[in-house]
Parts: sequence; C-alpha cells; structure tokens
Amino acid sequence: MPPRKIPKHLFLELKSETEDYPAQLKKLREERQKTGKHLRVPSKRLERSGFSQYRGPAYVHLHRGRDVYNVHPLEYLRPLLGGKAITTPTRARPWRLLQDEAGWKNEVRFPEGGAFPGSNHFFNVDRNKPIDIKGVLKGFASFHLPYSWSPHHLVPIEAFSTRTGDLPTFSEEVVQAINDSGYDVNNGHNLMLTPRSTYDIAYHCVIPHQGGHPNFNSYALKDLKKVNRIVEKEIDAVRQDPSRKHDAFLDVAVDKLYEAETDYWNKLRDLGRDVVASLLNSSHVVRDEDRLLRRVETKRKTLWQRVKLG
Repeated sequence: MPPRKIPKHLFLELKSETEDYPAQLKKLREERQKTGKHLRVPSKRLERSGFSQYRGPAYVHLHRGRDVYNVHPLEYLRPLLGGKAITTPTRARPWRLLQDEAGWKNEVRFPEGGAFPGSNHFFNVDRNKPIDIKGVLKGFASFHLPYSWSPHHLVPIEAFSTRTGDLPTFSEEVVQAINDSGYDVNNGHNLMLTPRSTYDIAYHCVIPHQGGHPNFNSYALKDLKKVNRIVEKEIDAVRQDPSRKHDAFLDVAVDKLYEAETDYWNKLRDLGRDVVASLLNSSHVVRDEDRLLRRVETKRKTLWQRVKLG
C-alpha cells in the first residue's frame, strides 16, 4: 500500500485563524448530530501521533509565531534585565544573535512568510519523504531547521495513561467523555516547539526538551485533576437534571483542557525567558555545553518552584 499524505482536512485547529479549537469541535459535533453521522476525527486522539510533528509547527505558523518564535528575544529580555547592557554566558551562535537582530530574523524567525513551511523549511519535519500508513513520520529529514527541535505536549499524553500518586489523573468516565468530545491531545495548540540542545535555548528562549520535562509533567498531571473534578461534576449534573443538554459536559471537558494548554504554554514561555535572563550578564563565560546544561538546569529548577507557587 503506498504512503498517504498528511490528512490536513482532519486537523480542525489548522482550518481557522480566528475560531479556536473548542469552538471548532463544538460546531463539528453539532453538524454531525444533525446529519446523524459519527464525529470524524483522527484515530488515537489521546495517544502520541506522528502527525503532532506537523501540527505543532503548522499551528504556530498559522498564528504568526504565537509571540514566541516571531519576536526577537531582546524585546522581552530588556525589561527583565532592567535595561542593562547585555553580556552572554557563551560565544556560541545562538547567544551572539541576541545582539544581532537582523541576523536572528534571517536565521531563525518563524514564520518566514508565505504558506507553511516557508522558503527555508523552518520547523518542517519532512520536505520530501512520505508518511507511512499509520501516520508515523519517516526520515525526519528537516528536524535540524532552524535548529534541532522536537514537539512537546503541554497537556501531557501521560495524563490519559499513567497515575499520579494513588489515583489516575482522569477517571474512566472522564476519559470517555474527553474521547467522545473529539478532543485530540496532538492538536497544534497543545504543542510547543522545543530545542533539543541546551545551546539553542537562546534562539527563542524556550526550555530544551532533553528527556522530556519531568518536573513540568508532574505538575501538569496533578493540576489536571482539577479538570477531572469539574467534568465529573458536570456529568453528575446532567444525570440529576434530565432537562439539561445531555452532552453539555463534552464542551466543558474541551474548554478546560484548552484553558490548561494555554496556561502551560504561558508558564513554559515565561520560564524559558526567565532562565535566559538569569544567565545573561554573568561574569563567567561557559565554553562547553555540559557546563551550560548544568547552569540551565539549576536555574530552571529554582525558577520552576516560583512558577508553581505563582
């Protein structure tokens, strides 16, 4: 069987720049209910999908960089540093571009303009090679542009498959509701494009994705229990009041997950900026990546405690 193309028509979040993902899902469910057809959405919605490696960059492109990949770091680092002149902890290219806005725009600003993926193929997972029939990307030919990167799920996939403490993140009933709602954990709004190398953190001030984000995942899995309680309450309300719309809790589930995605994006965005700001104007120049990694990790752990408390 020949490889299939990316089924873009299934990815609701990529169909509109102005209508958010929950509104698009709600509209689709209503249309399907009127026609009696089943909700047509990608399979394996609550599992990792190879298409996430396309949907994350495509969503960021559609939304003009989401105020992260299109903004030169000095625009938000200067206020964090109180307007002081900047010195960098290493002479590596990503850090030197902090003081070269024109060079930064040419080398890493995303989107570049035009249709995705743009002339330079930034954050384009695969220029020429096909996708196999199961939706797993082959080759990863362009994972190094504009630097080595990977998509990070904000609402973790583990929320639907692992346990936090003694209890699952979501009850079986809530997982069923989320599944019935059409929510897809691989939707582009739930994905952040993260560098794989510590040196590359300075390009967009995004925390590197090295072995995942265990501290963040632990925080998110516990935080999502609030969503579980809210959806369970809505399910109970429908049971007790027959006059209520029988699937109202589906909208609640999607809305709350979308709010969590937005919250986690903002927290990781701000954490990355705080980490880079804390490394600038240091009296010590770091000449190897291992030492820089240790410094980044130390700062990240310290600042993450502040994020959680906030």
